Amino acid sequence: MDQLSPQFVKTEAVDPIDSFISFHVKSKDDNKMFCRTERTTPFKKLKEVYCKRNRLKIHATKFLFDGLNVMDNDTPDSLEMEEGDSIHVIFAPTIRNVVTNSDQLLSQFIKTEAIEPTSSADPFISIMIYYDYDYKNDSMKRKETTYIVERAKPLKKLMESHSEINGLNPATLRFLFDGCRIFNDGTPDFFEMEDDDIIDYVPERIGC
Repeated sequence: MDQLSPQFVKTEAVDPIDSFISFHVKSKDDNKMFCRTERTTPFKKLKEVYCKRNRLKIHATKFLFDGLNVMDNDTPDSLEMEEGDSIHVIFAPTIRNVVTNSDQLLSQFIKTEAIEPTSSADPFISIMIYYDYDYKNDSMKRKETTYIVERAKPLKKLMESHSEINGLNPATLRFLFDGCRIFNDGTPDFFEMEDDDIIDYVPERIGC
């Protein structure tokens, strides 16, 4: 059998732009946060970001999808989420234990098991892309999108994903952080980004 022409041979996997998914996180009072993240990103970071922005205690806040509790290590893929789905937030009542005798009182001061330390080296970061102008329709339109991405991962896919969902051509846009242009191989770590930092974008100027 003749060998296939090289143009028909798949040499490597292509990472599709639709590896991102968009969804809303909303509370009972209809407070919404529009979020876009990779389908394999754990929800732990998203839950922390939502609680921080809304000044909520994370241990007293529950995140539900299809009536099921969203765990820290769950991902959009593991929950079989689809584009445009919603995660609902409810506030769990604080449970207080009533001490009835001296033995129980003493037990409060005895450490029975090790507490797992919180890692300060969080591999994920929340970034906002914010703009006041709708370049596609040539009109004013304020919009904010929150992305959860890996700190050490190039921002190329984020810029492509944001452009795609808004019907824009990334080649015609210039993404900026603190006034500096973000190139395809730039990472959040390289730009020393912190949680809730903002990326802006403007139309590309030919010849600049």
